[in-house]
Amino acid sequence: MPATASRIGFITQEFRTVTAGPDSTVDTKYGKLARKTDAPLETYFDDVADAQSVCNARKALLSADRRRFQQSISGESFALGLTYNQTTPAVTVSDTERMANLSAAIVELGIDFEAEKSSVMTWG
Repeated sequence: MPATASRIGFITQEFRTVTAGPDSTVDTKYGKLARKTDAPLETYFDDVADAQSVCNARKALLSADRRRFQQSISGESFALGLTYNQTTPAVTVSDTERMANLSAAIVELGIDFEAEKSSVMTWG
């Protein structure tokens, strides 16, 4: 890669800062857990656009309402039948008691061969 003036300027900057802007929804939802400092989070991106993209994605994740569900499923076939490829395994959670009907990612999976059941933790 040639050492152009813009490349040298980029490399010699101590920090390259990106923000996703304040979000009162996140502040209200998380209260004191919301980050209240201007100190930068250290990352190792080579490109400001990459850092901005991750910053925006993080804000989107924190802004949406998400819930964790734990399901027990009779038999091992569900867990053994999941295929893992380039996409995240997902299910639709329908729970009338908790008024949930949503798509959720499978974040934890357990198989108990002795009890012949599967347990699935979802987040969505």
